[in-house]
Amino acid sequence: MMAVLVTDAHFKQALVVARSLGRRGIGVDLVAASRYAPSFFSKYCRRHYQSPPRQDKEGFIAFLLDL
Repeated sequence: MMAVLVTDAHFKQALVVARSLGRRGIGVDLVAASRYAPSFFSKYCRRHYQSPPRQDKEGFIAFLLDL
């Protein structure tokens, strides 16, 4: 199964992307600094991750590389 990692899951557009990909059978993992990102609650969200804020560039990049 193909899977996609969507960042900035706190934006409404990420929810649209998750729904579109999920309907096509693609696994969707989501990343947001907030644990209350709307897309985290989508039925198409396979996994969700809370990241450091984007302002912490080194921490955010390290977080993504660890995933």
